[in-house]
Amino acid sequence: MATESTLSTEAPMGKKFMRPLIESIIDVGSGLFLATALQLFVFPFFGMYPTVWESFHIAVIFMCISILRSWVWRIYFRRQRGN
Repeated sequence: MATESTLSTEAPMGKKFMRPLIESIIDVGSGLFLATALQLFVFPFFGMYPTVWESFHIAVIFMCISILRSWVWRIYFRRQRGN
């Protein structure tokens, strides 16, 4: 039987999946504008001259993939730890 102290530390199932998603969005999303600026600087060295809008779209695509990847790995490792 669960005591009051153990009940307060148990997270609902939705929180176990949403918190890693929010953490991943903050983690990966914080680099969106940095990635856009970096692409505008680096791409010309490779003969590519994207507009700011095109660089932003490229960064958004990679950001979404990165958020999904990060979220899946966090869930996987938390299940392995038994949290």
